[in-house]
Amino acid sequence: MIEHIESDIDLVALSSINKVVLFNTIMINPVESRTTKGVQATKQKAGSFMIRMKNLSQTKLQDPDYYRKDGMLNVVGFYLKNGDDV
Repeated sequence: MIEHIESDIDLVALSSINKVVLFNTIMINPVESRTTKGVQATKQKAGSFMIRMKNLSQTKLQDPDYYRKDGMLNVVGFYLKNGDDV
């Protein structure tokens, strides 16, 4: 997902093992290096990988705050609840 944003937004990441993390883009620190390899938003379990990332407004989550990780990135997340869709 590549998107230019003017102000901070909430993003939802989904892994191949149905783990979900909701975070705000304010948590992503700007990088001023030409050798950077990016920012890791989720920590993957062995053999899993991120399959989707969407703006919160594009998802169907009954209780979005259940998936929110405040304070840090690079976390495993929570299993996707029945009835929710990313």
